[in-house]
Amino acid sequence: MYKQRMNSKNTKIMKFLKISLIVIVLLVITLLALSWFVGAFDKATLNEGDVGPYQLVCVERYGDYKQTGSVTDSLYKALVTEGVETKYGFGIYYDKPGTKTTGELHSIVGCILEAADTSMIPYLSAKGFRIEPMGKTPSVIVEFPKRNNLSFIIGVFKAYPLLEKYSSENKLTPTAAMELYLEDKILYTMEIQN
Repeated sequence: MYKQRMNSKNTKIMKFLKISLIVIVLLVITLLALSWFVGAFDKATLNEGDVGPYQLVCVERYGDYKQTGSVTDSLYKALVTEGVETKYGFGIYYDKPGTKTTGELHSIVGCILEAADTSMIPYLSAKGFRIEPMGKTPSVIVEFPKRNNLSFIIGVFKAYPLLEKYSSENKLTPTAAMELYLEDKILYTMEIQN
């Protein structure tokens, strides 16, 4: 009788261990698939090239960089109200996080006007939108795929170390970083200044 109870108990333990192992394996597979989907295994590529020219509809701000997305979204909605629909956004980040308090972090964020909408610049300016031209700028560019919102976070961790390394190795003067949010990718750029 004792042996039978022990066998039954061992069988239940083995069944529990098998189910636990299956759950753990499925969880690991799911996490790996999610990581692959958001681009965690994608390689960021670094090149030199030109960025621009653009007409930037922008907002200058001081504060947490995490809030720049909502500022850009608000600006996009305001432009749509005026009959201008933009496809691309941008952010120019002047300070490296950790070098200043969160409230002192300086950025300019916004939308890039399509070429077809540049005729609306006087109208938009009269409505109070800040529009700044950006010429063709020689830059270091790190490209990262945009699949969903997590791509923005992962891209930062992959792109900025590459930009800093390139800047250090080539003894470049540090400049603001510009992020361009395109349809299927994010470009992390830094102007080349010697």
